[in-house]
Amino acid sequence: MNSSRLIFIFLSVLCIGNKYALAQEFTPENWIGKYSGTMFLSSGTEGEQQEIEVSFDFKEIVKDSSWTYIMTYKSEELGELTKNYVICKPFGSPIHYFVLDELDGTKIDLSYRNEAFVSFFEVDGMFHASSLAKISKNTIRFELYGSFSSQPTNVTNAELLDDLGNNTGTVTVASFNPIYCQTVTLKRNRK
Repeated sequence: MNSSRLIFIFLSVLCIGNKYALAQEFTPENWIGKYSGTMFLSSGTEGEQQEIEVSFDFKEIVKDSSWTYIMTYKSEELGELTKNYVICKPFGSPIHYFVLDELDGTKIDLSYRNEAFVSFFEVDGMFHASSLAKISKNTIRFELYGSFSSQPTNVTNAELLDDLGNNTGTVTVASFNPIYCQTVTLKRNRK
């Protein structure tokens, strides 16, 4: 068995043996506060870029179970748009599991790992991936990317080989070039 396969098996067994190996406690006190920053948005095939001022407010609603997540976008061209969400911790759920409630009937699973809420979801034929990460005591980074789920930009096949070089199967990989990207580094204003 080659060394990369041994490492993969070892890490898999380690994670299976400890179901919380990649999870960590969420500490709301580290997040609560008002933040602001400049969001960079790029879209289209040429990567046209815009800058929008963003304010972000994270408050506790119910101790240890729900928090508001309010992001306000401010643009001279488009005006002001506020997104008001709730992050919920379902009773009895695994340590890393949360739900983002968009308060319009939409609920998205969130996983809290490595000081970040991460999600991957599909809406009307588009994949989206997001990360809301605490990168320092007073800084949060938000990223959102998306791509058409029905239009992979590259599909490749690779042979799987054992230690003797014998073909043990193939794996197909489809990659999707993101068609938009939103990124903002938010600095704490006050608690």
